[in-house]
Amino acid sequence: MEDCRVRLVIQEILSLLVVYLVLALPLPADTDTSEAFHSPNTIVVLSGDNAILPCSLINQTILPHLVVEWSRSDLKDTIVHINREGRDIEDQNPYYMGRTSMFLEQLKNGNVSLKLNHVKVSDSGEYSCDVPSQASGHQAVIKLVVGAVSQPVISIVGSKDYGVVLRCDSGGWYPEPEMIWLDSDGTILLADGPPETETDSNGLHNVRGHVAVQKTDNNMFTCRVLQQQINHMMETQINVPENKAVSAKETRVVELDKHVGELVQITVNKEETEKQLKHQLEEKETLLEQEKEKQKRLKAEQEELLKQQLEEQEKQQLEEQEKLHKQELEEKYAVQFVAKHKDQIINKINNHNAKVIAGELLKRLD
Repeated sequence: MEDCRVRLVIQEILSLLVVYLVLALPLPADTDTSEAFHSPNTIVVLSGDNAILPCSLINQTILPHLVVEWSRSDLKDTIVHINREGRDIEDQNPYYMGRTSMFLEQLKNGNVSLKLNHVKVSDSGEYSCDVPSQASGHQAVIKLVVGAVSQPVISIVGSKDYGVVLRCDSGGWYPEPEMIWLDSDGTILLADGPPETETDSNGLHNVRGHVAVQKTDNNMFTCRVLQQQINHMMETQINVPENKAVSAKETRVVELDKHVGELVQITVNKEETEKQLKHQLEEKETLLEQEKEKQKRLKAEQEELLKQQLEEQEKQQLEEQEKLHKQELEEKYAVQFVAKHKDQIINKINNHNAKVIAGELLKRLD
């Protein structure tokens, strides 16, 4: 709490110094530009601090009916603060209600700066300081950048490649910060990939990073989070316990053991693979022999079947030939019989009726 109050006091002092330096600038010779402004372009503060947006009239003589208007054009209700003839007007954006004020006692010196209390990240933007007059109006634009920071937190989360893995978390940053790791000599370490960044509903960035480290002389390591736009940096150191740190020499020994183990495993895997291939080859040869035997049996069976069919065909042909030969013999015998007994047949025909002759012929033929 004490550190917070000290920081607020320092911020107030620095802001007032800026205002006084602006007011102390020499006046130009041409007094016709009495309402011209002088104001820094950019003001950077941290969230929760008070900000002073410096703006002053170069001619320090107060004009009659002086009206000062502070506005922010990117808001729907653009009015931030109005002062008319030395009195603050309550007509303003409710978002700024109770957080704005002007240095009323210094208006006579041309100081029309605006004080904004308890700034938020959402206060970032361009503010216009406007002092309208009857003839012409003059306006200055001041850019306010509100940054948000937090202390990084380091933790040991495990091991990787024979080293200790550190994790660094830092939330609530604005604008988005960078994160780097350093050893005790200030040498930047190679992180395990780029930092992971998430943005919450308030537009603040939460950043996380990892690094694998090995044993050093003192095992001290630093996580540094920085935002160059607001020129702010936060860092945290950690001392890795001796029993968790691994030296580079020990790492090389372990790596050699690992490589030897890998070679042994490769050899074992190779032998197993060769055995499997040999077994598969033997199985294929056995299947091939079985297939050959099967084909051989099928061929023999087909040949036997074909042989039987041919024999059956030959037998049928012989039977047909024997039958035809028998018919030929019978026909030949009948012709010879008729030729031999022709005269007797004629005589019988003459002496007997056809029915009797035919009956005898049939008996003889039988």
